[in-house]
Amino acid sequence: ALFALWGASRGAVALGNALNAILQKTETRSWVRRQLISIGATFAVALLMVLALGLLVVGPAAGHWIADRFGGGEAFDVVWSIGRWVGAGLLVMFVWSLLYKLLPNTNAPLRVFTPGAFIGVLLWLGIGYLFGLYLSHWGSYEVTYGTFGTAIVFLTWMWLSNIALLVGAEINDVLADLRKHRSPAAAQLADRDERPG
Repeated sequence: ALFALWGASRGAVALGNALNAILQKTETRSWVRRQLISIGATFAVALLMVLALGLLVVGPAAGHWIADRFGGGEAFDVVWSIGRWVGAGLLVMFVWSLLYKLLPNTNAPLRVFTPGAFIGVLLWLGIGYLFGLYLSHWGSYEVTYGTFGTAIVFLTWMWLSNIALLVGAEINDVLADLRKHRSPAAAQLADRDERPG
């Protein structure tokens, strides 16, 4: 588990470097501090993902049980089919806001509902839907790669997800540059010479 956490945190380090490049921030934190932040962020994201998967597994059964008690059986199916996408989007937006706050070298305040996160999450949902269509109709990774097919699909999905996350960060950076004279938070994010403590 420790090796898996360490390996996964390497992705967080790389993501932090990419976010620093997008925001044009110079890394001034010590190597140890960056590693601890990356491991903590990886652990937090893993916990949130387990929570989300648990809700996806337990949610329908618990929702049907509650809906049956209050006489809303079919209505629950409609609400669940829409609500799970909205819930997934909100959870991803929260996770991304944590990553936007923790990984780059900035003291800009935590903002959950930023335009970049919103557009990035919409892009992520669209990419996930289209990638799912591709896999169901044309993808034959198991035939080509055998048991490694699942890992390749997962890594491709992670790569696409990171692209959506970085597009959102770029949108936030451009908007921070445009709003830096009106918003202290935008000014702090847009400040290229910021030296966090």
